[in-house]
Amino acid sequence: MIGSPGKIEEQILSAEKPDSHVTLEIGCGKHSILELPEDRLREFEKNPALKYIGIDVDKDVLMKAKKSLSEEIIPNSRAEERIILMRASGGKLPLSDESINEIIMANILGEPRPFISWKMLEEVRRVLKKKGVLKVIETYSPEVAKDKREEIFELLRDELNLTKEVNRGNLQEADSLDKRLLLAGNKDSFIWQFEKNK
Repeated sequence: MIGSPGKIEEQILSAEKPDSHVTLEIGCGKHSILELPEDRLREFEKNPALKYIGIDVDKDVLMKAKKSLSEEIIPNSRAEERIILMRASGGKLPLSDESINEIIMANILGEPRPFISWKMLEEVRRVLKKKGVLKVIETYSPEVAKDKREEIFELLRDELNLTKEVNRGNLQEADSLDKRLLLAGNKDSFIWQFEKNK
């Protein structure tokens, strides 16, 4: 469904159960969750504890994602009730503090306008739960994100620890989805995974 900022927590988060796992994707684009492998999609469809929020600033892109979701992935499925696609900025997330279990940022930090990245990272720290996971995926312009590595790690340092770093040189440490993303991207593609420690 396409959600509105004022109702997003009413739609998903206010109904959250103790075992719920809420994933937020910043800059989800028109594919977002649709790019998951078949087995992961089926897991999402069958497990009512899994919830997904995809945000993007482009309304047209979100409408295309909604159409694909309804027609190709989970037609006639109640899983659609646990998926919110909404127009919002990663620099001003319409979410409460410590409300998200996992955040995905795919090809965001490679954006050449750095002010976007820093504001998003501040918001990531705010909404991520303790022990929550941030996954940074860079496959389009990883060299740009790597140039910002020291600044990114400094901004996250007090609250998020790097727990995994995967690239084409150590694919044996990647799960099936991460491996597929790395092989499909730029030769310098990488994935950083952080965990919030407080």
